[in-house]
Amino acid sequence: MAKEKKTSVYSLEEAQNLIKTRKNVLSRSMEDSHVSEAVKVATLHNEEGLSEEMYAVLHTNPFLYNYKKAMYKISSIEDFFIPINKKQTIQLGSLFRSTEWKKGKKTSLIKKAFTKWKNHFNKNKTSALGKENDKLQAVGDVVTSKVSIVSFIVFVIIFIFVAFVLYKPGIFWTNFVGKSWFDRLNGAVDSMFATSWVALIAQVTFYLVPVAFIYGSIHNHILGEHQKIASDAIKVYKDSSFRIEKEFKKKFAKSRRYYLANLRRNPFQVAPLPIEKSGAGEVDLEEVERLTDAYIKKSADLKRKKGRLNFFKFASGFLVYGCGVFVFGYLLYELVKSFL
Repeated sequence: MAKEKKTSVYSLEEAQNLIKTRKNVLSRSMEDSHVSEAVKVATLHNEEGLSEEMYAVLHTNPFLYNYKKAMYKISSIEDFFIPINKKQTIQLGSLFRSTEWKKGKKTSLIKKAFTKWKNHFNKNKTSALGKENDKLQAVGDVVTSKVSIVSFIVFVIIFIFVAFVLYKPGIFWTNFVGKSWFDRLNGAVDSMFATSWVALIAQVTFYLVPVAFIYGSIHNHILGEHQKIASDAIKVYKDSSFRIEKEFKKKFAKSRRYYLANLRRNPFQVAPLPIEKSGAGEVDLEEVERLTDAYIKKSADLKRKKGRLNFFKFASGFLVYGCGVFVFGYLLYELVKSFL
């Protein structure tokens, strides 16, 4: 016959004081389940042999405890303390296996504990996810436009035009020799390039167009990457929020049902429910915060570069358009002059 286990109860006021005085222990918030890495096991608490830090953690919400990340390892939801009155708490496992409590009272206390955990989780979830959603909305757009397809087409046209008047390519150019309109055009080109500074501008335009084309491609790539990150961040946020909610509902219902249903059985024949069946899984509220902060950091970095991006976009486009229009305009001027 199994030896009867003495039920140990602890002062709720004492637990709350311990939580308040430990600066490295996060209390009753979305970070309830995590303890600072700097905190080390130092003193033992009560007859259970618990450190004060562990004792504080066990007074938090098991459904916010991430068993994969936590420094203090907990094996079962039964290790967590639940209130039995306004001043005292008891570990769930001690209450469940105690023979000193009537089944009706056990049922009532366990139901109240799970309800309290559920309300606490929902409150933290709403607060945390709402805050992260506000962060995403506050970041907004970077407000830097891409170099348009039309601009790239104009770059190509300007490049071809300048190349033709500069280098008069072979067959295309010589095939029209002897035609009056072409002789006038050829004369206008020669007259234009007889002015050295005009020839210099044409040369600069010829080399400037590829530079502007390459910069435009890089500019669009940077903005495209940011847009993808923004889209992924919002998608991950929504997916993570859904997964957290779904996982909690599943684990909460199973854990609650497990202990209430097994009250009918011999408690010493009921195995403790592993923490994996109730604790937070791969994605928790802290992970959502980390992902959101990573996106905000990238957005902030891009916003700091926004001025330079806009300047180089404007400068490259303005110089190419300006030089191209000037070369075309000067050629047209020489052509008109040849008719006078």
